Amino acid sequence: SMAQAPTMTLTAQKGAKPGQAGPFEGYNLGAPYDEMFDRAGNPRAGWAGLYNRLCTSDAKSLRDLQANIDRTFMAQGVTFTVYGHDAGTEKIFPYDLLPRIITSDEWTTLERGR
Repeated sequence: SMAQAPTMTLTAQKGAKPGQAGPFEGYNLGAPYDEMFDRAGNPRAGWAGLYNRLCTSDAKSLRDLQANIDRTFMAQGVTFTVYGHDAGTEKIFPYDLLPRIITSDEWTTLERGR
């Protein structure tokens, strides 16, 4: 069986800093819904793995990964054409490097359509 990655807790108080270096330093949980974190600042169900991976990744490795995916998309023709655009016509399809995680309960609701 796979061991679940440990989760780290962020402070949910307005203006508080998580107290750690990394991509979430200074991240404030405000009033709007946050996909990744619950009100207490803990990663939501299903998000702990990505959260922990991001906490152990540096900005350069994420930029390098993004550049590699961009090159791969261009080489494999995952592109569309913009006619009349001065900066070139072939563009890669926009994508998000970070996945949107949907739990099975959320997917069931989406699948039902209500």
